[in-house]
This record gives sequence, C-alpha cells and structure tokens, in this order.
Amino acid sequence: MPREALEEIPETCCSRWKKREDFFDILADTLEGVLSCLDAVSSSVTGAKSVHAQVLSTALRNMDFIVTLVILKNACAPLRNCSTVFRCGNPADILCEVEKIPSIIATLEKMLKNVSSVHTTWFEQAFQLATKVAPEQVCFSEEVNSYDSPEIYYVENLSIPLLHNLIEEMKYCFSDNHLKALSVLSLLPSCNPQPILSETTDKPFSLYLADLPEPDMAEQEINKPADEEVKAPVMGMTQKVAEGPRTAVSFYEPQLREQILKELWDSQFFTVITEQVVEIDGELYIPLCIRYLKKEDIQCEETLAFIPFTEDSGVLSEAIETALSEKWGLNMEYCRGQASLSVGEAGAQMRAVSLAIATKYPQAIRTVSSALSLNVWLARSSPAEEAANGSVLVDKLLHWLTEDVERQNMLEDMIMLTFQQDEAKACELRDKLIKNWEKSHDMHEVMVEILEAAMLCLNELKGEGSTSDQQQASNFFDAIRNFEFIFSTVVLNNVLSLTKKLSQSLQGKPLDMLLAVNTLPDLKASLGKLKSEIDIHHKSWFDEAVSLASKLNIQMLHSVLLEPLSDFYKESVSMNVVEHSIAEIDDLFTDKVLDTLKCLEIVPYAMFKVKTSILSGIVYRLYKEDLPDQSSLHSEMKAWKEKWLDPLAGYLPATVLDTLKTSQIRSFSNIETLLRLQVILPFSRRESNFRQGKRSLTVLAFTDNCPCTLLNFSVGFHLSILCSVISFFSLCSLYNCISQWDQYDGKTQSPSDGSQCLCLDEKLTYPLS
Repeated sequence: MPREALEEIPETCCSRWKKREDFFDILADTLEGVLSCLDAVSSSVTGAKSVHAQVLSTALRNMDFIVTLVILKNACAPLRNCSTVFRCGNPADILCEVEKIPSIIATLEKMLKNVSSVHTTWFEQAFQLATKVAPEQVCFSEEVNSYDSPEIYYVENLSIPLLHNLIEEMKYCFSDNHLKALSVLSLLPSCNPQPILSETTDKPFSLYLADLPEPDMAEQEINKPADEEVKAPVMGMTQKVAEGPRTAVSFYEPQLREQILKELWDSQFFTVITEQVVEIDGELYIPLCIRYLKKEDIQCEETLAFIPFTEDSGVLSEAIETALSEKWGLNMEYCRGQASLSVGEAGAQMRAVSLAIATKYPQAIRTVSSALSLNVWLARSSPAEEAANGSVLVDKLLHWLTEDVERQNMLEDMIMLTFQQDEAKACELRDKLIKNWEKSHDMHEVMVEILEAAMLCLNELKGEGSTSDQQQASNFFDAIRNFEFIFSTVVLNNVLSLTKKLSQSLQGKPLDMLLAVNTLPDLKASLGKLKSEIDIHHKSWFDEAVSLASKLNIQMLHSVLLEPLSDFYKESVSMNVVEHSIAEIDDLFTDKVLDTLKCLEIVPYAMFKVKTSILSGIVYRLYKEDLPDQSSLHSEMKAWKEKWLDPLAGYLPATVLDTLKTSQIRSFSNIETLLRLQVILPFSRRESNFRQGKRSLTVLAFTDNCPCTLLNFSVGFHLSILCSVISFFSLCSLYNCISQWDQYDGKTQSPSDGSQCLCLDEKLTYPLS
C-alpha cells in the first residue's frame, strides 16, 4: 500500500470515516489488517471489548459481507469526485461538477445495462478477497445455494437493486429544478459572473423570479456586479471579516434588537436555554436562547446568537456569558435558571458549562426544560449511543408516520390488523398516536407495541406516494429491522416506565408538579433497586428483544454468539441507561430545584390542595434579594392565603399566568415578583400565549454531510457491520495493528506528526435576518 494511503488510515477509520468518499475502498484494501487487529484484540484483552472483537471478526469474514463490500466499492466509484466536490468544494467547482451529473448517471446506467459482465468482475474480486482473508470460511448460505450459482444470486439481489437505487437517487437529488437552483451560484463574484443578456431565455434567477420584491429590476441589479468594479472599501471590509476569528452569529436587525432589549429591560429576570448543536457551513454552533416574561405577561423565548462550539468548556462558558452581557447588555446577576437540550459530545460540554455558570451565578439553577418531556430527554441524552440513536430514530419515525393524515390512517389500519384478536388494545394504541412526540412520556412503549404494525405500514409505503416518500419509508424500514435498535428500545421502555409518572407531572400544572416532588424518594429507590438487580432485569429485556426480533423475522447473529452479545449489551446499554437515569434525576432535582418547585404552591388552586406553613421561609431563602419589599413578605403571604382560602373566593387560578392576571395582583408586589420568576424558569410549561423566537431554528438543521447517504437500499445487516467496525476502532488503536501488518519497503509506517491535526476554518458572520 502507498505510504500516503497508509498515513491517511488513522483519520479515515478513527474520526471522519463518514465523510470519506473512498471509505469502501479503504476497508476493502485493509480488511486483512482489520481482521488481524480484531484477532489480536480478542486474544489480548478480556470482557466486553474482547467479545465485541470476536463478534465483528466473525461478521467481517462472512461471505455475504465481503461480496457486499466489494460491490459497494465498485458501484460507488463514479460518485467519488461528485461527492467530494459537493461536500467541500467551492462554488466554481460545484458549477463544474453540475455539468458532469448527466455523464455520471449515464455511467451508472451503462453499468446496469451491462450488469452481467461488470458483476462477474466484481464477484471475482470478492471471491479472491474472501479466499485471502478467510479461506476456511468461503461458503454460502442456503438461500444463495438455492440459485443456479452464487454469482446469479448476488447480481439479482444486490448489484441490480443497488445500481437501480443509485440511479434513481441521483436523478432525484439532481432534478432539473435543483440544477437550476445551483446555477444561481454563477452569480457569485468568485465564479466570474457574466452580464445576463436580455434575449437569454435560461436565466439563473428565473426559478426565484416570483419571490423577488422587484422582479422587473432583477436583471439590471444582477448585472451591476458584472459591469462594475468592486469598490475598495467593500473589499477592505470583506478582507477584514474573512481574516477575523470565529465569532458568535446573530441575526436581528437593529429595530428588532431594540424591541427585544426593551422587553428584557422591563422583564429584568431571564433564564438561559441552549439548544441542540447545529451545523452552519461545516462548523458547529450552539443556539443560545433566553426565556423571559413580557410586560403584558406573555412568555417569550428568543434565540439571541449561535455560539461557536468548542471542546474547551471554559472558552464556551466565557463565549456564552460574553454574548449575553456584552453583545446584548444583559446582567447575568438576573439570570435565574438554565437548561440545555444538547446531547452527545456537545451535551457533555454543555453540562460542564452549566456547572461553571451556576458556580459563578448560584441563582442560575439547572433544571429540566419543558420543551421536551423528561422521558424523551433521559433517552436522547443517554451516554449509551445505541439507546440515544435509537430514541432519535423512534422520534423521527413516529413523527413521519403521524404528520400526514394518510400515513397515520394506514398505520392505524395496520394496528387494528395486528391486534385483531384484542380490539381494546388496538383502540388504546391508536389513541396514543400523537403529533408532538418530543413531549411524549411513553414513546418507547408505543414503539415496542406497534413495531410489527409500523413495519407492515412502511413496507406498504415503500411502493406508494412520491419518490422521496418511498425512499424515506425504505430508510425507516431498514433502520428498524435491526436487533440493536429493538433491544435499546425495549430497555428504554422498561427503564422509563419508572419515570413516566414524574415525566407526566412535569408537563402538567403547578399542582401536578408539586405532587411529583413528593414521589422522588420512591422513584430514586426504584431506580436504585433496578441497578442492583441489573443481571436479572437485563436477561429479561434481552429475551424480550430476541423474542420480538424472531417474531418479526429480523436477521440475527448465530445463537452461539447471543450469550456474549448479551453480556456486551448489559454493560454498554442496560447498565448505562439505568445509571444515566439515576444520575440525571439527581442532577436535575437538587434540593435547591425542589425548593424552587415548592414555590409553585403560591398558585391559588395548588395552595388550596397542598397546605404547608413553610412556604414563606423557602421563598425568603431563595429570592430575598429579588423581592421588592422583603420585610413585608410574611404578612403579604398571610393575606394572600386568606384571600384565596376563603370559602367565598370563587374561581381559583390553576396556573402561574392565570394568577398574574387576577385583578388585585398589583397589591401583592412580592408575590407578583415570585410568580414572574416562576414562569420564566425552563421547567415552567409553555402556556397558550407563549411566543417563540423571531426565526425558526429548523432552517439550520442541516443533515450530516455523508457520501454514503445515497446507499439507502436493503443489504441486510452489512452496513450496520461497517458502522460497528469503525465505532470499535475508535476504542482500539487500529493504526498500530495495520502498521504492524502492512510493511512498506520493509519498514513499519508511521503517520506524520500532523495527521491528527484539525484546522478550523475562519468564519464569516451570517446575515440571517
């Protein structure tokens, strides 16, 4: 292997493999070294890592996998350059590549037309590779042997479907409208735009003419940059911005910014919420939001900036504080709470950031956010990658199936079909189909129950509707026919059944939340018992998952490998999910947070139901610096209770906002302040007049730039094995094994000093308004 290729292998296999256009080539070329590494690990270490290595080694020596890998390598070859350019090329390169799209499609169509001859070559390569890496295992399954020859089986069941899919996906991804949209790039200065002649019929901006404020002036305005030189001041400013460091991105115009600042000034108090990380032009940012209460008693949530994500929590914390205090002029001393919706690596960093902010500003307590139910948060934020990814998949699938009336009707019909012997159960499950799954408390329970119905529904949808809908249905169908997904969903269902009641209460009214506080000791005890008896529970969960997978005819590993696989999943999934739930409950419900929740008793209906005598003491301890007249707190609280506990009081407000709207609230200045503090806390539920930001974040939810996204066809379990191989090598030192195996000029190759370095691009600010 060339020295340059060998030096690229560590990065390819350990970090950015998803973005490698030659991923299949790399794995095929290094398969012998990969297997040597797996064998070395399985024999030199013990425990879960050894078991994982044995399972992967067996799977990678499977003839089906090797044939799949070689066919993917060859079939995707025409897409490599195209994928590279659209992933990281500049506009001029993209425009050049656009012209090659028809020839790429033509190449794939020619492959399909001559599939018999090209597949023969591919199959010979696969057989040679299999003979080289696993000569003792070159055998085929009964299904393959049922055909006239293995070659015929793979050409009919893999090569032809794969090429069909690639052609259809390329035509869909690069439709005429998409290519016209890309032609707008020709107007950029870097693409040397030429004046548009009036007689030209195919103009780059024609697709968007109806959206322009002055369509008649479009041609004249667009021609100006091509006719005139760019002024020196403009060039100077552009150069200055381009050379500047990556900074927080904000998108409010001055007038709107002033309006928000005035509202914040009137509100005085606010809380901070950091959303899930988003990708902007290849860089990661944390959306920074604040919640506050307008003078008109309207809950507001605004996204103020996008903070550049960094792995240094200290730098990230300082950037957030700078954006709030210096860019927006907010006094962090008035921050009364914080919540983070980030998960994964970003979530771990934001946890450290929250701790740093809380240490500096003790009043900024970390709480759960009402944007997600507690159960959804526990699942998404799990350190068990299988559980977190599975939860996201469940959420996306259920959203997709229920967002469209026809799809939901089909799903309901399939539920009635699969539960035709138990109509009551079918009706119960049908009634559980909701729209806002991010606030569901039993999402995983529903998924386990309707999994068979969902698979039947997706199987039908693969052949109905638009091409994109068919493709999406096919993607979901393949994704859920996976034992790892089924097992993680079963585990989450069982563990989160314990936290379901708390999750429901936190999305309820103040009385519900108050009562939930009293159940925490019992919940913690139940979770602790679950952890201490994890062996028994895990065995039950694993058996449940195996039974469900068998019922659905989902391909699994050989029965001999199930026991070591169960041991591996016990540590990596079951124990992780339980421990995370315990830790997160402890972190989110500290004594200070519980005291804060108890302050909700000030709401009249809750006060009527939960009568205590210690409320004024809790309020004074938590908020004495915020109260306008702390000396009169005790007498004011007494008068407040007398007012609402009077038998003639009539209607009792049940929410914080309803209480703030009562006629005499201005007479109780301390209580009014307390209520305004409660309603801005992240756990406070969003009520009917909630106002969310000036701009939706959904436009920035870019998909992962992965050249393998075209490969959405069914190839059994082999693509999941590829993912497992790379995930495993992020734990083991693949490079060391390969460098010992592959010699160049008789010497072991080592990567250059810079092979692990990642240079961050300089970032422009984005005019997103």
